[in-house]
Amino acid sequence: MTKADTFDKATRLAMKGDLKLYDEIVHPDYESVNHGVKLDKNSSKRVLLKRKGKVIMGPYEVLYENDKFLCIQI
Repeated sequence: MTKADTFDKATRLAMKGDLKLYDEIVHPDYESVNHGVKLDKNSSKRVLLKRKGKVIMGPYEVLYENDKFLCIQI
């Protein structure tokens, strides 16, 4: 499983209330941009938990991936 696949799985599990894999694989300094708003790891977790049952995740595109970094576009 690629890093992108693992992150996708962790995100889907988080939206179901299971944050174990998300906490395990997401770096403490994680940042993302969601509708123009920069989010840190804790903010992202709150957003994912609030999406429970309300969002259907679409496909993602891997922009860059190596041993230490993953950049995807959803």
